[in-house]
Amino acid sequence: MPVRMRGKKVSCLKPLSTVAIFCENLFLAAGIDVQIVHDDGGAAMQKVKSGEIAAAARGAQPPLQGFEGVKPEDNLHFVPIDETTLPRSAFNAVRAAYLPARLKASHYPTMIKDGVDVPSVANSSLLAVYNWPLGSDRFNRVASFVRSLFANIDKFPTPARHPGWADVNLAADVPGWRRFSVAQELVEQIRKAPRTDNGVVDNQAKKAFVAFLDQYRQTKGSGAPLSDADTTALWSQFQKWWATRAAR
Repeated sequence: MPVRMRGKKVSCLKPLSTVAIFCENLFLAAGIDVQIVHDDGGAAMQKVKSGEIAAAARGAQPPLQGFEGVKPEDNLHFVPIDETTLPRSAFNAVRAAYLPARLKASHYPTMIKDGVDVPSVANSSLLAVYNWPLGSDRFNRVASFVRSLFANIDKFPTPARHPGWADVNLAADVPGWRRFSVAQELVEQIRKAPRTDNGVVDNQAKKAFVAFLDQYRQTKGSGAPLSDADTTALWSQFQKWWATRAAR
């Protein structure tokens, strides 16, 4: 299906937008040469309906706004992206760059039949920081933000916030990137955090340990990350204290 768009017009929304860059890179990875055009979302949908362009790329957490007015008689559908619609070499290149995703009928009931998921791909976002010198004022500011983010990340996937927060993975490794030292320290702490009988991380213990380390650093007068040996020793002591506290 994507191969059939070779040489045809595809709207990638506004130039230099996140969707435009994703769209262009996706076709490049798949080895499909298309005619890239740029429109806003509403104009792109109208051009697809009229046949002026072959397809329009969109990107965000489903369900996307702008599809509410699509009717079954419009005969619009999503283009599947998987190993059955792309040559093996092209799909391997796409799979190496993007994550698999599926569009469901619950997202777009007028475009997808019940019980039929449409394979697609998902892009990811990276939160990056400058590598400030260890112990500098700006390093400490970033470190303070990172600790607050880790301590409160469980509050973000709630109905009041965007559904995309539920997909955040603070421990994900990104090829070619090195995790900020304080974030790496916290990830290691989470991986070692006390767990319940069913293997779930004890979030209360995790938050308590993060808060404890923050207070410990303030007492020591430095925002710099602790050494592995110091962290291990503190974690061992904290585990004993937490177990004693839970038994009371």
